[in-house]
Amino acid sequence: LIDGDGSIHIETLKKNNSTYYRPALSINMAHNNTISYLSIKLQLSQINSNRPHGNKRKTTRVRALYNNLSRILPDIIPYLILKKRKAEVALEICKLRESLLSGEHSGPKINTIKLLLESFNM
Repeated sequence: LIDGDGSIHIETLKKNNSTYYRPALSINMAHNNTISYLSIKLQLSQINSNRPHGNKRKTTRVRALYNNLSRILPDIIPYLILKKRKAEVALEICKLRESLLSGEHSGPKINTIKLLLESFNM
């Protein structure tokens, strides 16, 4: 499902002359029952719907960031094919963020993040 209807990506956020990178997983589809099922199974609460326009149908998206992503990715990585490497890199970025917030990581965070982002865009 994630290899087809899902997206594993890195969002770039700029705030106060700083750049932040936020890994995210999202699944976007028109079948609301499937999205509801996934949100319950994956214990996610961030669900958004868009308004249909033109000939497009209404779709619903479930999304996971940071903590949820750190919890979900180890369970789904073994089953991914197309997005496996992106999931592995996103998990590494989540772990790096956790170590930075806890004060455990004291190395060059910018270089580490840049290397991870380069491998993400392979």
